Amino acid sequence: MSMLENGTLYHFVGWGSAEDDEKNFDTLCKVLTSKQVGRPSSAGTRLEIDPTRRPQKGELIKQSVTCYCDIPRNELKIHLSKYGRFGVGLDRSQLSRWGTRPVAYVPFMSKYPGGTAGSFLLRDLDALLKGMHAFPLGGPAEKERTVGVPLRSRAEVDDRLESTFYKDFLAFLKFFDGDLPVDHPEYYYAEREWRKFDVVDLELTLREIVVPAAYERALVSRFPQHAEKIRPSP
Repeated sequence: MSMLENGTLYHFVGWGSAEDDEKNFDTLCKVLTSKQVGRPSSAGTRLEIDPTRRPQKGELIKQSVTCYCDIPRNELKIHLSKYGRFGVGLDRSQLSRWGTRPVAYVPFMSKYPGGTAGSFLLRDLDALLKGMHAFPLGGPAEKERTVGVPLRSRAEVDDRLESTFYKDFLAFLKFFDGDLPVDHPEYYYAEREWRKFDVVDLELTLREIVVPAAYERALVSRFPQHAEKIRPSP
């Protein structure tokens, strides 16, 4: 099944505990009970910039995003080795309506220590971010603004440029070593990642629940309303 035919984005719950089936089963049950992916934040959309960290692995930003992969279920095996075998498949069309979109991948090539276009961009971006932190815009940033309303001053333009740079560009940028094998944990391009700020409601998006066959009966017992959506992990 091709990606276009599938129309499903997957979110797996076992990051950092891929082999711990009991823990991941419990996490999946909490997701299904809450009827949402992600945790709501009273602060809403959140971006925190830490200039002491580098953007190479997306570590520079602490952000309230949820992440998904655009991979057909029958090709998920490599992905599951990093994120565990428990997850949900969500309607890509619905997610797209609410701002979910693919990250932009930038390769740097470790075999060329002298530098490549991607590594030059990485260093330049690192310097830019440190400069933006060292020399912030003057005056308080506007707390609320209606999208599309004309800006009234250069200060407002600069404020919106910085906000857009962080939220709509940097938060969706991901570097990866293009010389790594496809099955390497840090070959991020193979994840075909999508991101969305804040939580996702499962009521309108849930298409599949993916679990190992040994857990299907236990899941049906706890969530009989989802029995027809349960699929075995590849």
